[in-house]
Amino acid sequence: MSVICELDADGRVLSRWFGRTLIRSARELFYEQAQALLTIAERDAGLPPSPEARLLKDLEKHLAGLRTE
Repeated sequence: MSVICELDADGRVLSRWFGRTLIRSARELFYEQAQALLTIAERDAGLPPSPEARLLKDLEKHLAGLRTE
């Protein structure tokens, strides 16, 4: 089961979809391992974080701030 959500800049859910999906993977990784691989690849290639990664980081900080209020 998967959920796909569309969020606004404040982290409010604009739409959501629940459904069956299939994930094909060549490797089994924990989330932390996958993130480390992405971060290392960006750094080694001399690339800045992608706009999507930057947006997710900003959203993470915003939502974390809401939890501590």
